[in-house]
Amino acid sequence: MAVENLLTFDNRVFALFAVCTAALILKMFFVVYLLGKSRVKHQVLSSPEDYEGKTDGKVKSHPDVDRAIRIQHNDLENIPSFIFLALLYVLTDPREVSALIVFAVFTFSRFMHTGLYWMAAPHGVRGIFFIIGTLANLFLIVQILWTGVHALM
Repeated sequence: MAVENLLTFDNRVFALFAVCTAALILKMFFVVYLLGKSRVKHQVLSSPEDYEGKTDGKVKSHPDVDRAIRIQHNDLENIPSFIFLALLYVLTDPREVSALIVFAVFTFSRFMHTGLYWMAAPHGVRGIFFIIGTLANLFLIVQILWTGVHALM
């Protein structure tokens, strides 16, 4: 299939990519909301200058704020690479079922990881979903490399 046909909503693989990408970015916005809400609730500002005239100038902390920051950092370490890899995967013209599985698995794993992290679930439980997401990304990498190497031969 020609590239101009791959990157269109007429291609169900691209449509699925777009839906999963939008859902993941919306989830990231929700984490920003959780972070802001936690900062307000616990009166934790982000920088010493924000406290000027309010306290002794020390930045306060709270476990909920710290948790939201860690979730945000984890998302930034995982979701952008998925989006880039998934787009390259769309360009390999994969079978629809393969794309459905890998895109849905990654998206579900990130939602579960965030929910479990926010609820302070043990590391091992949320770690399972982190590993599942990582394996989905590794699958994409292998498929892209396979297609790329074969195109070069």
